[in-house]
This record gives sequence, structure tokens and C-alpha cells, in this order.
Amino acid sequence: MHVAANESHRRAQSLPLSHLPNGNAALSADMAARLEKAFKKFTRKELLDMQAEYDAAQASKRMRRPMPRLMCPVSDDQSQQH
Repeated sequence: MHVAANESHRRAQSLPLSHLPNGNAALSADMAARLEKAFKKFTRKELLDMQAEYDAAQASKRMRRPMPRLMCPVSDDQSQQH
């Protein structure tokens, strides 16, 4: 399990920076720290807050989509009542 966790962590660190603006990866705390250090425009907290706001907006957008109707089987008892 420890080996798998390290492999996953290493892959996450090796993602190209282009994955962020392309929407192919979320901002990690580690990447936020690196961006803060490199560009000095936003703090790590501001960057992570922006990621949280984006995630919330995407979740809200998904919730506005129509939900598929679920067909519930009707038991014999219920079908005779209607």
C-alpha cells in the first residue's frame, strides 16, 4: 500500500502545469505553494480558495442538469390499489 501511495504521489507531482488551465487537474496544496513562490502574485491560500470556488461552481452546474427518472418496480399489492 505504501508503494502505491508513493507512486500516486509521484505521478501527481509530475503532471504538467498546462493541466491546470486546461481543466484536466485540480490545484493541489503543493502546486499552490510552488505557484506562490514562483509568481508572487497570489498567496497559497488565495489560489486554493479559487480552486474551491471553481469546484463548487462545477458541482452546482452538475446539480442543475436534469436527473434521469428512475423506474421503480411496482409490487402486486401496489398495482391492485391503483
